[in-house]
Amino acid sequence: MQPDKALLSRHPRLASSVPISFFSCSTRLFFLLCLGFVLLATSGCVTRKTANIHYGILTSHPLATQAGLKILDQGGNAYDAALAASGVLAVVQPRTAGLAGCSQWLLKKAAREIQVLDATCTAPQYIEPKLQLKASGSRTWLVEASGAQAAAVPGHPGGLTYIAEHFSQMPLKSVFEDAIRLAFYGFRADQETRKLLGLHGDAVVKQPALAKTLAYFAKNPSSGFYHRETAKALVRDFNQAGVPWSKIDLKQYQVALRQPLQFDLEDSQLYFAPAPSAKGAILKQVFAIAEQLEWQDISAAQKRFQLGQVLRAGFEKLPQKIGDPAFVTVHLENQFAEDYIEAFAYDIQTTYIIAGTTLPASIVSATNGMPQTNASVVAVVDGYGNMIAGAISNQDQGRAGFFSPSTGLLLNTGLTTFHQTQLTPRHFITDSVQNGLSAGKRPVNLLSPVIKVGATVTDIYLAGDDTESISTLFWQLLPEPIQLDSETLVYDPLNDQFAQDTATKTTIAPGTLSITRDGQVSGALGMFHNGQIIAR
Repeated sequence: MQPDKALLSRHPRLASSVPISFFSCSTRLFFLLCLGFVLLATSGCVTRKTANIHYGILTSHPLATQAGLKILDQGGNAYDAALAASGVLAVVQPRTAGLAGCSQWLLKKAAREIQVLDATCTAPQYIEPKLQLKASGSRTWLVEASGAQAAAVPGHPGGLTYIAEHFSQMPLKSVFEDAIRLAFYGFRADQETRKLLGLHGDAVVKQPALAKTLAYFAKNPSSGFYHRETAKALVRDFNQAGVPWSKIDLKQYQVALRQPLQFDLEDSQLYFAPAPSAKGAILKQVFAIAEQLEWQDISAAQKRFQLGQVLRAGFEKLPQKIGDPAFVTVHLENQFAEDYIEAFAYDIQTTYIIAGTTLPASIVSATNGMPQTNASVVAVVDGYGNMIAGAISNQDQGRAGFFSPSTGLLLNTGLTTFHQTQLTPRHFITDSVQNGLSAGKRPVNLLSPVIKVGATVTDIYLAGDDTESISTLFWQLLPEPIQLDSETLVYDPLNDQFAQDTATKTTIAPGTLSITRDGQVSGALGMFHNGQIIAR
């Protein structure tokens, strides 16, 4: 049989090296079929999971965990799963995880460094003319404690958009399917959520306006919230409520990418979100102080109390030096200086030596069961080395946020987290000139997950956006030689008092998701006891 001259003309090297018989019709057909089987067999290796690949997901609600798990089972990566879970949380936990809230993310691609995605809220433009310069140098405005005037420009949608465009491998409209379905067809909500949405009885909660907003956002992630129909509807609802928001407020919003705040703790490295988050900076200082203390010849009560004073020290000066780095200069070097830390430790060690073994009188109350948290959380690890941890908050602290009827969105109360000389601050940490109000500025917050990288295990820790979360993480992360056997203390800096945990440390433990070097995944819900964790 004659060779295929057309084929040879396209590949002249074949004509000189391959026997003519190779190009018989039957042989060529066999070759092409074999090549096709090889390509088909290898094409799924990138996305499909095999039996020896492990993954895990933890969220603050079982429906969100199930949505993320479905995406992982379909071959999605950790970021796809986190987006699916976040969409569902926006439906089932609107008070803490609404789409019009704020979020902070730690992200790690396989073999790459950890990144911080700051999707916290910013102050709208209309407040600028209302600001008054005070004698202290701070500019303040008496913000309403709730309602439309308390709302800051949402950052959470910007964070989800960035993850979808830079980390996800599935389209957002696919991973948001469960969220849209739950919003439209409804779900059985707890009493708190029904009350929040103005519903009574055990009726299924349906949110058709929110379903429409989520569907539009999922179809147009780059423009579906801060531009076009959703933005127009939000501005219209605010204007009707007497608050002069404009489309510029939404159009100008940008997420911020930051390098994490990192410090060593024994043989591990801890990673937090940097300023304007204060959580990592406070914990860096308190751990440095705790490591300087001497523990010989003191009672358990004395040890407990001294560790409580370490927590108090963390709130003394450092938080007031933190603010949005785009607006103020954040210098913390002196707060971490060795001589400063040693002096702090010496003062605690010498001042708070207590006679006897009874607890000091300043420990005034006991925590009752599981503490409430003002944040929703998502953490996912997959079998490809990807890792994501997010904390989401409407920053409402029990205040009533503005409800936008056209979009079905419950807005945050982020403006109340700026420095307010005429209002009691939500956090002790917000009461500083560095955290003064300004258009486009982000407020100081405690909204940061934690990643702890050890020699054999990497842990994700999740807690709330409140001062209690500092105590929670402090007791969880303390090095073993310093740990207490049972009771721990929660420090309340606003009232300068301690609450004793009367049960065990597990009642104030953060949520955790851990993955070993060989890929084994485990975790614990901790304070997010109403959530769900699945590790495979």
